[in-house]
Amino acid sequence: MEDTPVRLPRHTLTTAVAIASSLLAGGVSAAGFDIGPFEATLRSNITLGASWRADDPSNGVLSPGNTNGEGRASSSTTDDGNLNYDQGDMYSFRLTGLHDLDLNAGNWGLFGRVKYWYDYALENDEVDHGHAANGYASGEELDTSDFEDLAQGKGIELLDAYIYGEFDAGDMPVELRAGNMALNWGESLFIQNGINVISPFDVTAIRRPGTEIREALLPVGMLYANVGVTYNLTLEAFYQYDWQRTILDECGTYWNAGDPYGGGCDYLTAVTSLPDGAQEAAGLTIARAPDDEPDDGGQYGISARYFMDSLNGTEFGLYYINYHSRTPIFSAINTTEAFGQPFLNPAVQPNFFFEFPEDIEVYGFTFATNVGLWAVAGELSYRPDLPLQINTVDLLQALALGSFAEWSPMTARSLAAGPGAYVAGYDNVEYTQAQISVIRFYEQVFGADRLSIAAEVGGAWVDGMEDGINYGRSATYGVGDFETFTSPIFGVPVSCNSHPVLGALGVVPNANADYCTDDGFTTGSSWGYQVRASLQYNDALAGVNLTPSVAWSHDVDGYGPAPNFVEGRQALSVALTADYLNVYRAELSYTSFFGADYNELADRDFLSLSFSVAF
Repeated sequence: MEDTPVRLPRHTLTTAVAIASSLLAGGVSAAGFDIGPFEATLRSNITLGASWRADDPSNGVLSPGNTNGEGRASSSTTDDGNLNYDQGDMYSFRLTGLHDLDLNAGNWGLFGRVKYWYDYALENDEVDHGHAANGYASGEELDTSDFEDLAQGKGIELLDAYIYGEFDAGDMPVELRAGNMALNWGESLFIQNGINVISPFDVTAIRRPGTEIREALLPVGMLYANVGVTYNLTLEAFYQYDWQRTILDECGTYWNAGDPYGGGCDYLTAVTSLPDGAQEAAGLTIARAPDDEPDDGGQYGISARYFMDSLNGTEFGLYYINYHSRTPIFSAINTTEAFGQPFLNPAVQPNFFFEFPEDIEVYGFTFATNVGLWAVAGELSYRPDLPLQINTVDLLQALALGSFAEWSPMTARSLAAGPGAYVAGYDNVEYTQAQISVIRFYEQVFGADRLSIAAEVGGAWVDGMEDGINYGRSATYGVGDFETFTSPIFGVPVSCNSHPVLGALGVVPNANADYCTDDGFTTGSSWGYQVRASLQYNDALAGVNLTPSVAWSHDVDGYGPAPNFVEGRQALSVALTADYLNVYRAELSYTSFFGADYNELADRDFLSLSFSVAF
């Protein structure tokens, strides 16, 4: 067995891209030709992939009303996607084309990327339960017409489109770019919520079989500059003139865990004892108001990176970023009349909506070096005012029941705001995150040409959460536990899963006593780790390279702001990739989720198969 030292890239892409390229490398073929003064390079990839559900839906995350009383979830607002797919169902069968065109004329040029796709399963397959957008019509296709463009079942999208140039300003090399582009800062490999927030993510693409890494980060309109001040010091800056949201799994699709999030899903159901369709027919719903999106401008950042030859070639980085949230916060508008029990009067119903808070600041520090044969990198990030989601069930019960929701920690805020007023679904908190990653290559091990290992451990710390307010935890599990008290309004004892008066109307704080706990909510600290390894067998079979790989993630302790760290959550993925001439590629993978009490996606094990050709 031989060891290969790993040298981190200097003043180029981050370690994340380097390791992704080594572990998950796809085709690198390209066609070159001339167009007038331009040297043109066209890189294309066509992928056909399919994914199947490998596990039965768990009754623990399905509402009783949607399962003839068998479900045990404390909310009916998180199970549409789960109910639409049984074990063995194909939830994606997708053809994707991705084409990059680079036109270079010496020191300047243009770069463009276009993507098109068709998902037969999403476009045509009938589902068992439906979603709000199709009126909960069982046995019909999902209505994806109002989804975000990249989340729809078919489409064509221009992604990157920018001009670039390089020149010397005196002795300083300068690179400029303008247009739609993706920009990746920081040293994170796997763990999110760090410095890498400049570009939104396409989460739906990451979940699809055969997805390329270049599909994950979405380009947005910006100006970018990179200046080599000295041999050792590099300055970077950007200004975004366009805001785009992260593309999340929309209502009714396999990975969605929030029924009201998605185009066309304009209401949420309010009780757990009735099917969703019956609630819609009876008006037992809360309507969705228009999303509150931020301004396009006002997002910018600057970084300084310093390379020290004297410290074993270590690179240090400092960062400042001001951005608008790419992921939604669930907020609400109070009823328009004085509180009694507005839930019984549809004319004065509250509304919910999704908002994206502006001007979130990030301060960051990174390092990247080599320790022996290990490449080691890390980052530290700090947000003085991170918008942290308040538990949505606490918020909704306060809005829907008004003063009757005496147990909800959000009732006081709702009443203080008054009729028709905005009630924020978040508080600003201080958020610190640290992570360290390592990479190493071994040559000639286990009969393979190369063993590649990458690992990352990270921790998060939250300060400034208000006492008595619950943050995070999926609505699946309802409200948290509280001490039994005597209701001043009704004069009866009220506990987490019992209300003698409202219970007669089918309303209790939490319908499942098993979820009456203080667990699952955001904690002051949390941490976890992820590991990925692959073995590369070159020319294993008639010129075909085989690469078996395994990926493991484990959230060890605590509950962090989404999507990081749910205590006990674990995932194991195994895959086999076959590659021929860096042109033809096939991959078979299986992923299993397990180990957490408050992971609403724990029953979404899946199998994927993909074929691709690069040219």
